[in-house]
Amino acid sequence: MEFGRPQTYQDYADVYKSMVYPVYEGLGNHNYYNNLHDCMIPTSNLSKDACAVNAVQRMLKEMNKYSSSLPAFNQHVISRQLLHSEIAHHFITGSLSYSWDYGDIHYVQLQNYPTYTAHLSDGHMKARITKALGWLKKDLAAAHKRGKVTILNFHDAHPYRGDYYLVHVQRKNLHIKAYNGKTGTLILIE
Repeated sequence: MEFGRPQTYQDYADVYKSMVYPVYEGLGNHNYYNNLHDCMIPTSNLSKDACAVNAVQRMLKEMNKYSSSLPAFNQHVISRQLLHSEIAHHFITGSLSYSWDYGDIHYVQLQNYPTYTAHLSDGHMKARITKALGWLKKDLAAAHKRGKVTILNFHDAHPYRGDYYLVHVQRKNLHIKAYNGKTGTLILIE
């Protein structure tokens, strides 16, 4: 989904939302990272963060759907609306990461990458995208207590200051293999 523009999402939905298998969305660099302060939607939003804002708003809508249908759904986001001078302002804080269980498996969607941070705004919405590490540590501990095998998903597996390795996984029976959308290669994380 290039650039986070509405037509691009519609093209994506036309292909993937009609599949017989469930598709759970995640954001990568083309959805919001590459669009910070650099992408407008001329027909509806002239903010330079318009495409990134649109990607975040769509992700929130999807997560809202998931929250009512996926077992043991958990998310790292706070979304609130405030009315000021009869104008609604939307504030979003968190990594937008989410997780759920399916059978014996616990799935975690960490979006672009676990330590990604950003601030974006279009005048009506402000989003502070934060690291997922604290939330992830708690989420993994809860899944471990439920006896689940965990599959982590995120877009960019390059080490960013190495800090996604700070999640303590030693002395646990973990076998992690990752395929990521950015490099398109299999990576064994030990």
